[in-house]
Amino acid sequence: MKLNNTIEINEIITFYYFDFSKNYSYDGEKHDFWEIVYVDKGKLEVRADNCYYTLYANNMIFHQPNEFHSLKADGKTAPNVIVMSFVCTSKAMDFFKKKIFKLNKQQISLLSNIAKEIKLNFEAGYIKKKHSFNIGCEQILKIKTEEFLINCLRYNDINNLKPYKLNMTINRENNRIDNIEQILMDYLYDNISLDQVSKLSNLSKPYLQDLFKRTKKTSVMRYYRSLRMDEAKRMIREKNLTFTEISQILNFGSIHHFSKQFKDIVNMTPTEYAKSTLLY
Repeated sequence: MKLNNTIEINEIITFYYFDFSKNYSYDGEKHDFWEIVYVDKGKLEVRADNCYYTLYANNMIFHQPNEFHSLKADGKTAPNVIVMSFVCTSKAMDFFKKKIFKLNKQQISLLSNIAKEIKLNFEAGYIKKKHSFNIGCEQILKIKTEEFLINCLRYNDINNLKPYKLNMTINRENNRIDNIEQILMDYLYDNISLDQVSKLSNLSKPYLQDLFKRTKKTSVMRYYRSLRMDEAKRMIREKNLTFTEISQILNFGSIHHFSKQFKDIVNMTPTEYAKSTLLY
């Protein structure tokens, strides 16, 4: 008989096991692939678009592609967290949109098996095979991940966690920050100025600068340069372009200017980064 795939993983991008401090905070991101966040121990505050949740031990949230998400510890508990991202276009994945699960013992075991397979054969973080690996490790990792997701489909214990709302002032500021971030992303390959950001966001420069200092703990333009350097780092990791080509694509004007800004933001030169274990 012909065997059909309910869920088929196309690519596993990252796998991390984090020991966060009690004051850890991550401002957030969005990307065009799936991400799961699982709380092994402790408690974690999570944002999914405009909804905010508190996850407890054994809770796992699915972030669908292009959903903005962020996370932070509550200032009291130092949580242990698994973050895994992957590409999957199977229709069955629609079930996981906006879902938070409480994993049972079997599902925790399956997730643990994924972690063990990665530890044995792959570099953690951005997934890459170790120099010494077992034959078929990529297929085994794919199968184990698919089995885990199918098990979640079959035996789902959806945690009915109610999103909580921040006060209106914070919500309004978050919306403004989201809008500014989108503007900066839209001009990632250009050289947008603070005046242009102010005009496009309909915010005065003093308010714009104060808002970013309070919420992002940095200036608008340094945050913009960081976004551009994140894109440069992605290009370097893919190893398809020279530094000069990356500089030209990101419209830096010169390789010298690109290298200087890269060093300022990343604390190493492009060459040092290319040779660094941070790639993985």
